[in-house]
Amino acid sequence: MARRADQQKNIICLETHSWYKRKDRTTVQPVLELLRKLGYCDYLHRDVATPSEFEYFLDDYLGKVNKAYPILYLSFHGSYDPPGIYLGNDETIKLDRLAEIIDGRCSNRVVHFGSCSTMKMHGNERNAFVRRTQALAVCGYREEVSWLSSAAFDTLILGTLQEVSFTKQGMGKFNRLLKERAKHLYNTLGFQLQVKQVK
Repeated sequence: MARRADQQKNIICLETHSWYKRKDRTTVQPVLELLRKLGYCDYLHRDVATPSEFEYFLDDYLGKVNKAYPILYLSFHGSYDPPGIYLGNDETIKLDRLAEIIDGRCSNRVVHFGSCSTMKMHGNERNAFVRRTQALAVCGYREEVSWLSSAAFDTLILGTLQEVSFTKQGMGKFNRLLKERAKHLYNTLGFQLQVKQVK
């Protein structure tokens, strides 16, 4: 369903420069392009190869100019001990380091980890990430995920976010819709959603 520009929740995607090997052409860009062609939203895509590139693009995203892009989609290999994302060349950004970099600048935004096992942690750790970043919500997978299954569910996640308000109630509806539309993938991938607690 096409949406007016002022209704769109645009996406910025930071993605690993090389998923498997140097000449590998695997990318989530077709997922993003599908959403654009369907009229759901617009997107920005950035290839990331090093921690310094990651921090540069993340700082750029968190600037005021990108408030029209409230969805941060992090497409990397994942790790769970400790929880984080793997950039390649033995470079890992731990979740607590990522929260430190963001440091309260993610208000009213949703962070989605399109990576294996990054969300395989205690709820208290997820809560700490949300508190430190001030994100409305963070979501991702507890389990090891296959490329095709995660790409399909990522598409559903990013598309369903277009249908809900960015409020605590909206995130509850988002979670219910995902369960209704793809219960098997929701359970198999170990989808987790942590929403900011409103006092």
